[in-house]
Amino acid sequence: MELNPKQKKWLPWVAVGIFLAVHFAPGIMSVIHPVHAGARKPSPAVPLMQRAVPAPVTTPASDPYPALQQLSGVWIGETVMQDRGSCKLRLELGIKPLQPETFTGDSTLSCAPNLGMMRGAPVGNHQLMSALNAMKPVSGIFSGQVQNGTIDLKLDQLIGDSPDGCHPTEFSITPFGQNNLAAKWQQDIPDKKCENGDMIMRRSPR
Repeated sequence: MELNPKQKKWLPWVAVGIFLAVHFAPGIMSVIHPVHAGARKPSPAVPLMQRAVPAPVTTPASDPYPALQQLSGVWIGETVMQDRGSCKLRLELGIKPLQPETFTGDSTLSCAPNLGMMRGAPVGNHQLMSALNAMKPVSGIFSGQVQNGTIDLKLDQLIGDSPDGCHPTEFSITPFGQNNLAAKWQQDIPDKKCENGDMIMRRSPR
């Protein structure tokens, strides 16, 4: 169909209108009718590598006296005590559970009368009973802490009874040389004159 001159005059404007409608209509419609955010098609996302968060490092409580704690175990020593003869001390050192600053000590002191002192003298019932009483062991449960590099143990409970009523009430334990201990004890008994003592102790093989 042949266009008249008036139609030909408007033909370029119609073409321009079609061009604008094709290119700009979607944008105009999105402004007039915005798409709900929830209805938008999610854009493909590249998953990010999650950074591993290191677990918090917990530092175990350090032992306050590592050198002294190596002294845990059984120690044996021998000495001579007045009126009791040759005596043997067994001391088991340990550490109180959940209290690394507190030490424990279980002691047993057993003595035997010096028969050489009785040589040449008649042995009667009194001497025999005295000898048997002197051999009666006495034990104690101790606990304490470190003071100036020395383990100070104080008596918590007495087990048994010595013939003269004397028994250790306090120990001072100090490392001595290689694999030895210097042990000093006090016998502070009210109304009694008890002899304090000391000895070098060695670790028991078992």
